[in-house]
Amino acid sequence: MKSIEMLKAFWRDEDGGEIVEYALVVGLLVVGIAGLMVTISGHVGTLFGAIGEELGLGAAEVGP
Repeated sequence: MKSIEMLKAFWRDEDGGEIVEYALVVGLLVVGIAGLMVTISGHVGTLFGAIGEELGLGAAEVGP
């Protein structure tokens, strides 16, 4: 019976809830920023490719 009382007390305890909320917010920010970086990287690659073509650089000369 003591373990059930401890479990009930743990369930009612609200200490530390803010840490979980902050972790969720940070996690959502990381996912959002990662998605944004993937989207932007495709556009930037296309932009630099177009600039390279305008300058007359071949694909073999542009990039690593």
